[in-house]
Amino acid sequence: MHTIDEMREKRNKLALTYQDLSSVSGIPVPTLQKIFSGTTTSPRFSTVRKLEAVLFPESAYQSDPPDPASFEHLPGTGGVREPYADYDHVSESFGASASGNMVREPSVAYNADPTTWSNEEDQQPGTPYPARPYIYDPNDWIRRLGKPQGTFTVADVEKIPEDQRYELIDGVLIKLEAPTFEHQRLSFLIAMQIASFAEEEECDCVVLQAPFDVQLDRDLKTLVQPDVLVICSEENVNKKRGVGAPDLCVEILSPSTRSKDQLLKRYKYEKAGVKEFWVVDPVYRCIIVYRFDQDEEEKIYSFEDQVPIGLCDGRHAVDFSKFKIGFRRSRRQEAADEEQEGADAEPEAAATEQKET
Repeated sequence: MHTIDEMREKRNKLALTYQDLSSVSGIPVPTLQKIFSGTTTSPRFSTVRKLEAVLFPESAYQSDPPDPASFEHLPGTGGVREPYADYDHVSESFGASASGNMVREPSVAYNADPTTWSNEEDQQPGTPYPARPYIYDPNDWIRRLGKPQGTFTVADVEKIPEDQRYELIDGVLIKLEAPTFEHQRLSFLIAMQIASFAEEEECDCVVLQAPFDVQLDRDLKTLVQPDVLVICSEENVNKKRGVGAPDLCVEILSPSTRSKDQLLKRYKYEKAGVKEFWVVDPVYRCIIVYRFDQDEEEKIYSFEDQVPIGLCDGRHAVDFSKFKIGFRRSRRQEAADEEQEGADAEPEAAATEQKET
Protein backbone atom coordinates (compact mmCIF):
# COMPACT_ATOMS: atom_id res chain seq x y z
CA MET A 1 0.00 0.00 0.00
CA HIS A 2 1.25 3.47 -0.89
CA THR A 3 1.37 6.36 1.54
CA ILE A 4 -0.56 9.60 1.11
CA ASP A 5 2.73 11.41 0.43
CA GLU A 6 3.48 8.99 -2.43
CA MET A 7 -0.02 9.51 -3.82
CA ARG A 8 0.35 13.30 -3.54
CA GLU A 9 3.65 13.12 -5.43
CA LYS A 10 2.16 10.90 -8.16
CA ARG A 11 -0.86 13.20 -8.52
CA ASN A 12 1.42 16.21 -9.00
CA LYS A 13 3.54 14.29 -11.50
CA LEU A 14 0.47 13.40 -13.59
CA ALA A 15 -0.90 16.96 -13.26
CA LEU A 16 -4.31 15.65 -12.19
CA THR A 17 -6.86 18.07 -10.78
CA TYR A 18 -9.19 17.15 -7.92
CA GLN A 19 -12.02 17.01 -10.46
CA ASP A 20 -10.02 14.52 -12.57
CA LEU A 21 -9.49 12.24 -9.58
CA SER A 22 -13.09 12.58 -8.46
CA SER A 23 -14.55 11.69 -11.87
CA VAL A 24 -12.45 8.51 -12.05
CA SER A 25 -12.42 7.35 -8.45
CA GLY A 26 -15.89 8.42 -7.35
CA ILE A 27 -14.47 10.20 -4.30
CA PRO A 28 -16.05 13.64 -3.68
CA VAL A 29 -13.81 16.63 -4.42
CA PRO A 30 -14.02 18.00 -0.82
CA THR A 31 -12.83 14.64 0.52
CA LEU A 32 -9.87 14.64 -1.87
CA GLN A 33 -8.96 18.19 -0.85
CA LYS A 34 -8.98 17.24 2.82
CA ILE A 35 -6.80 14.16 2.20
CA PHE A 36 -4.14 15.85 0.07
CA SER A 37 -4.02 19.01 2.18
CA GLY A 38 -3.45 16.96 5.32
CA THR A 39 -6.69 18.09 7.00
CA THR A 40 -7.76 14.45 7.16
CA THR A 41 -4.92 12.46 8.71
CA SER A 42 -6.67 9.05 8.80
CA PRO A 43 -8.76 8.59 5.64
CA ARG A 44 -10.95 5.55 5.29
CA PHE A 45 -9.31 2.41 4.01
CA SER A 46 -11.77 2.15 1.08
CA THR A 47 -10.97 5.73 0.04
CA VAL A 48 -7.23 5.06 0.06
CA ARG A 49 -7.71 1.89 -1.98
CA LYS A 50 -9.70 3.78 -4.63
CA LEU A 51 -7.00 6.43 -4.85
CA GLU A 52 -4.31 3.79 -5.14
CA ALA A 53 -6.23 2.01 -7.92
CA VAL A 54 -6.28 5.25 -9.93
CA LEU A 55 -2.78 6.55 -9.24
CA PHE A 56 -1.00 3.19 -9.09
CA PRO A 57 -3.02 0.79 -11.26
CA GLU A 58 -0.08 -1.60 -11.37
CA SER A 59 -0.70 -2.20 -7.66
CA ALA A 60 -4.27 -3.43 -8.11
CA TYR A 61 -5.28 -6.61 -6.32
CA GLN A 62 -5.22 -9.96 -8.02
CA SER A 63 -8.57 -11.49 -8.88
CA ASP A 64 -8.68 -13.18 -5.44
CA PRO A 65 -8.66 -10.71 -2.52
CA PRO A 66 -6.13 -11.28 0.28
CA ASP A 67 -7.02 -13.03 3.48
CA PRO A 68 -8.27 -10.68 6.23
CA ALA A 69 -5.37 -11.87 8.40
CA SER A 70 -3.01 -10.01 6.09
CA PHE A 71 -4.26 -6.78 7.62
CA GLU A 72 -2.10 -7.57 10.63
CA HIS A 73 0.86 -6.57 8.47
CA LEU A 74 -0.47 -3.31 7.03
CA PRO A 75 1.71 -0.20 7.35
CA GLY A 76 2.23 0.58 11.01
CA THR A 77 2.35 -3.11 11.97
CA GLY A 78 5.16 -4.39 9.80
CA GLY A 79 4.36 -2.99 6.37
CA VAL A 80 4.08 -6.30 4.49
CA ARG A 81 2.14 -5.74 1.26
CA GLU A 82 -0.68 -7.87 -0.05
CA PRO A 83 -0.12 -9.66 -3.39
CA TYR A 84 -0.44 -7.36 -6.40
CA ALA A 85 -1.12 -7.95 -10.08
CA ASP A 86 -0.21 -6.18 -13.28
CA TYR A 87 -3.03 -3.80 -14.26
CA ASP A 88 -3.39 -5.14 -17.79
CA HIS A 89 -4.23 -8.56 -16.39
CA VAL A 90 -6.74 -7.47 -13.78
CA SER A 91 -9.91 -9.51 -14.00
CA GLU A 92 -12.71 -7.85 -15.96
CA SER A 93 -14.99 -8.84 -13.11
CA PHE A 94 -13.62 -5.85 -11.27
CA GLY A 95 -15.47 -3.98 -14.02
CA ALA A 96 -16.11 -0.42 -13.09
CA SER A 97 -16.59 2.63 -15.20
CA ALA A 98 -16.02 6.20 -14.24
CA SER A 99 -19.58 7.06 -15.26
CA GLY A 100 -20.98 5.54 -12.07
CA ASN A 101 -20.79 1.78 -12.57
CA MET A 102 -18.16 1.48 -9.92
CA VAL A 103 -17.44 -1.11 -7.30
CA ARG A 104 -17.59 0.46 -3.86
CA GLU A 105 -16.17 -1.01 -0.66
CA PRO A 106 -17.89 -0.57 2.69
CA SER A 107 -16.66 2.55 4.45
CA VAL A 108 -14.01 1.61 6.97
CA ALA A 109 -11.26 3.60 8.64
CA TYR A 110 -7.82 3.41 7.07
CA ASN A 111 -5.70 0.63 8.66
CA ALA A 112 -8.69 -0.72 10.59
CA ASP A 113 -8.85 -4.44 11.36
CA PRO A 114 -11.80 -5.86 9.36
CA THR A 115 -12.40 -8.50 12.02
CA THR A 116 -13.34 -5.79 14.53
CA TRP A 117 -15.84 -3.79 12.50
CA SER A 118 -18.89 -2.97 14.57
CA ASN A 119 -20.51 0.01 12.85
CA GLU A 120 -23.59 -1.29 11.06
CA GLU A 121 -23.18 1.34 8.34
CA ASP A 122 -19.71 0.02 7.54
CA GLN A 123 -19.74 -3.75 7.92
CA GLN A 124 -21.44 -6.35 10.08
CA PRO A 125 -19.10 -8.17 12.50
CA GLY A 126 -17.66 -11.42 11.24
CA THR A 127 -18.38 -10.78 7.56
CA PRO A 128 -15.62 -11.50 5.02
CA TYR A 129 -13.16 -9.09 3.48
CA PRO A 130 -14.97 -6.22 1.67
CA ALA A 131 -15.58 -5.98 -2.05
CA ARG A 132 -12.66 -5.64 -4.43
CA PRO A 133 -11.31 -2.13 -4.86
CA TYR A 134 -12.51 0.15 -7.62
CA ILE A 135 -10.56 -0.23 -10.86
CA TYR A 136 -11.20 2.40 -13.48
CA ASP A 137 -12.65 1.52 -16.84
CA PRO A 138 -10.04 -0.20 -19.08
CA ASN A 139 -11.59 1.73 -21.97
CA ASP A 140 -10.60 5.01 -20.31
CA TRP A 141 -7.66 5.69 -22.61
CA ILE A 142 -6.97 9.07 -21.06
CA ARG A 143 -5.61 7.13 -18.08
CA ARG A 144 -4.25 4.09 -19.90
CA LEU A 145 -1.99 6.12 -22.19
CA GLY A 146 -0.28 7.43 -19.04
CA LYS A 147 0.28 11.02 -20.15
CA PRO A 148 -0.94 14.28 -18.64
CA GLN A 149 -3.60 16.26 -20.49
CA GLY A 150 -2.15 18.76 -22.93
CA THR A 151 0.60 16.41 -24.13
CA PHE A 152 -1.40 13.93 -26.23
CA THR A 153 -0.81 13.74 -29.99
CA VAL A 154 -2.44 12.20 -33.06
CA ALA A 155 -0.13 9.19 -32.58
CA ASP A 156 -1.75 8.57 -29.17
CA VAL A 157 -5.24 8.72 -30.67
CA GLU A 158 -4.22 6.12 -33.26
CA LYS A 159 -3.46 3.69 -30.43
CA ILE A 160 -7.09 3.79 -29.29
CA PRO A 161 -9.39 1.07 -30.73
CA GLU A 162 -11.74 2.26 -33.45
CA ASP A 163 -14.82 1.46 -31.38
CA GLN A 164 -13.78 4.10 -28.83
CA ARG A 165 -14.48 7.70 -29.88
CA TYR A 166 -12.17 10.50 -28.73
CA GLU A 167 -11.40 14.01 -29.88
CA LEU A 168 -8.05 15.73 -29.47
CA ILE A 169 -8.00 19.51 -28.99
CA ASP A 170 -4.66 21.23 -28.33
CA GLY A 171 -3.22 18.07 -26.81
CA VAL A 172 -6.24 17.44 -24.56
CA LEU A 173 -7.99 14.11 -25.08
CA ILE A 174 -11.80 14.21 -24.80
CA LYS A 175 -13.97 11.09 -24.69
CA LEU A 176 -17.15 11.30 -26.78
CA GLU A 177 -20.39 9.78 -25.50
CA ALA A 178 -22.66 7.74 -27.74
CA PRO A 179 -25.09 10.07 -29.57
CA THR A 180 -28.83 9.93 -28.90
CA PHE A 181 -31.55 8.96 -31.38
CA GLU A 182 -32.56 12.61 -31.91
CA HIS A 183 -28.92 13.64 -32.41
CA GLN A 184 -28.35 11.01 -35.09
CA ARG A 185 -31.66 11.72 -36.79
CA LEU A 186 -30.87 15.44 -37.05
CA SER A 187 -27.37 14.70 -38.30
CA PHE A 188 -28.71 12.43 -41.04
CA LEU A 189 -31.45 14.83 -42.19
CA ILE A 190 -29.07 17.82 -42.35
CA ALA A 191 -26.41 15.85 -44.22
CA MET A 192 -29.00 14.42 -46.63
CA GLN A 193 -30.38 17.86 -47.59
CA ILE A 194 -26.95 19.43 -48.03
CA ALA A 195 -25.79 16.45 -50.11
CA SER A 196 -28.89 16.79 -52.29
CA PHE A 197 -28.10 20.45 -52.95
CA ALA A 198 -24.45 19.64 -53.70
CA GLU A 199 -25.61 17.06 -56.25
CA GLU A 200 -28.01 19.55 -57.79
CA GLU A 201 -25.28 22.17 -58.11
CA GLU A 202 -22.92 19.55 -59.58
CA CYS A 203 -20.14 20.89 -57.38
CA ASP A 204 -17.11 19.00 -56.09
CA CYS A 205 -18.10 19.29 -52.43
CA VAL A 206 -18.38 16.13 -50.35
CA VAL A 207 -20.75 15.81 -47.37
CA LEU A 208 -19.65 13.57 -44.49
CA GLN A 209 -20.91 12.61 -41.03
CA ALA A 210 -19.17 11.67 -37.80
CA PRO A 211 -17.22 9.66 -36.97
CA PHE A 212 -14.69 11.15 -39.38
CA ASP A 213 -11.43 12.59 -38.06
CA VAL A 214 -10.29 16.04 -39.15
CA GLN A 215 -6.74 17.19 -38.46
CA LEU A 216 -8.02 20.72 -38.11
CA ASP A 217 -4.80 22.70 -37.53
CA ARG A 218 -2.65 20.49 -39.77
CA ASP A 219 -0.57 19.67 -36.71
CA LEU A 220 -0.31 16.72 -34.32
CA LYS A 221 -2.20 18.28 -31.42
CA THR A 222 -5.79 18.55 -32.72
CA LEU A 223 -8.11 15.91 -34.21
CA VAL A 224 -11.86 16.65 -34.19
CA GLN A 225 -15.04 14.94 -35.41
CA PRO A 226 -17.71 17.41 -36.58
CA ASP A 227 -21.21 15.91 -36.63
CA VAL A 228 -21.66 17.01 -40.26
CA LEU A 229 -18.98 18.54 -42.48
CA VAL A 230 -18.59 19.67 -46.07
CA ILE A 231 -15.21 19.51 -47.83
CA CYS A 232 -14.85 21.14 -51.24
CA SER A 233 -11.16 20.50 -51.96
CA GLU A 234 -9.29 17.23 -52.50
CA GLU A 235 -6.28 18.81 -50.83
CA ASN A 236 -8.17 18.67 -47.52
CA VAL A 237 -8.55 14.89 -47.52
CA ASN A 238 -6.13 11.97 -47.43
CA LYS A 239 -6.76 8.22 -47.15
CA LYS A 240 -7.23 8.33 -43.38
CA ARG A 241 -8.81 11.66 -42.47
CA GLY A 242 -9.52 15.27 -43.32
CA VAL A 243 -6.57 17.66 -43.17
CA GLY A 244 -7.11 21.35 -42.62
CA ALA A 245 -10.34 23.31 -42.27
CA PRO A 246 -13.57 21.96 -43.83
CA ASP A 247 -15.72 24.51 -45.65
CA LEU A 248 -18.77 23.90 -43.46
CA CYS A 249 -19.03 22.28 -40.02
CA VAL A 250 -22.22 21.41 -38.12
CA GLU A 251 -22.25 20.54 -34.42
CA ILE A 252 -25.42 19.18 -32.76
CA LEU A 253 -25.40 19.99 -29.08
CA SER A 254 -25.81 17.37 -26.38
CA PRO A 255 -25.56 17.74 -22.58
CA SER A 256 -21.98 16.44 -22.53
CA THR A 257 -20.72 18.63 -25.43
CA ARG A 258 -22.74 21.87 -25.07
CA SER A 259 -19.96 24.02 -23.62
CA LYS A 260 -17.20 22.50 -25.77
CA ASP A 261 -19.13 22.90 -29.04
CA GLN A 262 -20.42 26.42 -28.37
CA LEU A 263 -17.17 27.93 -27.12
CA LEU A 264 -14.03 25.88 -27.73
CA LYS A 265 -14.93 24.40 -31.09
CA ARG A 266 -16.32 27.68 -32.40
CA TYR A 267 -12.99 29.33 -31.57
CA LYS A 268 -10.98 26.48 -33.11
CA TYR A 269 -13.05 26.40 -36.30
CA GLU A 270 -12.81 30.14 -36.82
CA LYS A 271 -9.07 30.19 -36.20
CA ALA A 272 -8.48 27.22 -38.53
CA GLY A 273 -10.30 28.88 -41.44
CA VAL A 274 -13.69 27.17 -41.51
CA LYS A 275 -15.96 29.34 -43.66
CA GLU A 276 -19.29 28.45 -42.09
CA PHE A 277 -20.27 26.90 -38.75
CA TRP A 278 -23.71 25.79 -37.56
CA VAL A 279 -24.63 25.02 -33.95
CA VAL A 280 -27.86 23.02 -33.77
CA ASP A 281 -29.55 23.05 -30.35
CA PRO A 282 -32.28 20.37 -29.98
CA VAL A 283 -33.21 21.61 -26.48
CA TYR A 284 -34.00 25.22 -27.44
CA ARG A 285 -34.87 24.16 -31.00
CA CYS A 286 -32.69 26.72 -32.69
CA ILE A 287 -29.75 26.94 -35.10
CA ILE A 288 -26.94 29.47 -34.69
CA VAL A 289 -25.10 30.19 -37.95
CA TYR A 290 -21.63 31.75 -38.07
CA ARG A 291 -20.25 33.01 -41.41
CA PHE A 292 -16.57 33.40 -40.56
CA ASP A 293 -15.66 34.11 -44.18
CA GLN A 294 -18.05 37.08 -44.33
CA ASP A 295 -17.17 38.57 -40.96
CA GLU A 296 -20.87 38.75 -40.15
CA GLU A 297 -22.72 38.62 -36.86
CA GLU A 298 -24.13 35.21 -36.04
CA LYS A 299 -27.74 34.60 -37.07
CA ILE A 300 -30.26 32.57 -35.12
CA TYR A 301 -32.98 30.46 -36.74
CA SER A 302 -35.71 28.27 -35.25
CA PHE A 303 -36.68 24.72 -36.13
CA GLU A 304 -39.56 26.23 -38.14
CA ASP A 305 -37.23 28.16 -40.47
CA GLN A 306 -35.28 27.51 -43.63
CA VAL A 307 -31.56 27.99 -42.95
CA PRO A 308 -29.67 29.26 -46.04
CA ILE A 309 -26.40 27.56 -46.88
CA GLY A 310 -23.66 30.15 -47.26
CA LEU A 311 -21.55 27.91 -49.48
CA CYS A 312 -24.34 28.08 -52.07
CA ASP A 313 -24.64 31.86 -51.70
CA GLY A 314 -28.07 31.31 -50.18
CA ARG A 315 -29.52 29.62 -53.30
CA HIS A 316 -30.38 26.59 -51.19
CA ALA A 317 -31.57 26.26 -47.60
CA VAL A 318 -32.06 23.42 -45.15
CA ASP A 319 -35.75 23.37 -44.25
CA PHE A 320 -35.89 22.33 -40.60
CA SER A 321 -39.69 22.68 -40.56
CA LYS A 322 -39.95 19.54 -42.71
CA PHE A 323 -37.78 17.42 -40.43
CA LYS A 324 -39.61 14.43 -39.00
CA ILE A 325 -37.52 13.34 -36.03
CA GLY A 326 -39.67 10.39 -34.94
CA PHE A 327 -41.01 7.47 -36.95
CA ARG A 328 -43.36 8.16 -39.86
CA ARG A 329 -46.66 6.30 -39.91
CA SER A 330 -47.37 4.37 -43.08
CA ARG A 331 -50.28 5.27 -45.34
CA ARG A 332 -52.03 2.07 -44.29
CA GLN A 333 -51.72 3.03 -40.62
CA GLU A 334 -52.98 6.57 -41.31
CA ALA A 335 -55.97 5.17 -43.27
CA ALA A 336 -56.76 2.78 -40.42
CA ASP A 337 -56.62 5.65 -37.92
CA GLU A 338 -58.99 7.74 -40.04
CA GLU A 339 -61.39 4.82 -40.35
CA GLN A 340 -61.33 4.29 -36.58
CA GLU A 341 -61.94 7.99 -35.95
CA GLY A 342 -64.96 7.83 -38.27
CA ALA A 343 -66.30 4.77 -36.48
CA ASP A 344 -65.91 6.46 -33.10
CA ALA A 345 -67.66 9.58 -34.35
CA GLU A 346 -70.81 7.76 -35.62
CA PRO A 347 -72.32 6.94 -32.17
CA GLU A 348 -71.64 10.51 -31.01
CA ALA A 349 -73.35 11.93 -34.10
CA ALA A 350 -76.33 9.60 -33.61
CA ALA A 351 -76.66 10.63 -29.95
CA THR A 352 -76.54 14.31 -30.87
CA GLU A 353 -79.19 13.84 -33.56
CA GLN A 354 -81.45 11.96 -31.13
CA LYS A 355 -81.18 14.79 -28.58
CA GLU A 356 -82.12 17.39 -31.18
CA THR A 357 -85.21 15.45 -32.19
